Amino acid sequence: MEKKYIKYFGANIARIIYCIGSGLACFGVFCMLFSHRGLGFLACLIGVPLFFITSAIQASDKDIDKLVSDAMESYKEEKIKGRVIGKETLDESKFSLFSGFIRDSGDVRFKSGRDGKLRTSRYYVTAISAERSGSIVFTTVYDIISSEVKDYMISTKDAESVEFTKEAVEFPHGNFFCRIKTLKEEASEALEFYLPADALADKLTAIISENVKNEE
Repeated sequence: MEKKYIKYFGANIARIIYCIGSGLACFGVFCMLFSHRGLGFLACLIGVPLFFITSAIQASDKDIDKLVSDAMESYKEEKIKGRVIGKETLDESKFSLFSGFIRDSGDVRFKSGRDGKLRTSRYYVTAISAERSGSIVFTTVYDIISSEVKDYMISTKDAESVEFTKEAVEFPHGNFFCRIKTLKEEASEALEFYLPADALADKLTAIISENVKNEE
């Protein structure tokens, strides 16, 4: 049965029924262990089917996190490997991956999970290969509810000038909004992407910032 991810960000009735079913099943087992077999059998008769039916369709924190981890695991193979930029065939092993949840428009839903972590209905994966001779950034935004996937890429190599900005995002906390703008042969390109608050991400964006000297 297909999991209803949209329910995760709403009332998630399946999750509530799942908890009730598991509670009844546990109560039934407890009753049967202490000789209340009739009551225990009735509780299990109601709780066990509820548990198994709703466990197949309810979306949990782990289900949402698995969507992100699966996208990360396959990203280099699907988005980068074999790509050619200019005369260069990209080496996917040179890219570092980052991910996080975003709320880049008012229609993006969000929920604080049972673990206290905030999750939204839209997440990103960003891949960066940063060198002082030039950098390449791939980023993809995934919409959990609509299943829409949007891919973007930019290269600062051979650019006449590079502009780079980075600012903290208030919500969800812990993300940075970045923007690269390049000028190549009088044609400009721009890319907006997100990164988490991460030491490696800071190091790579510092290298990208060094390319800004080309603007001088």
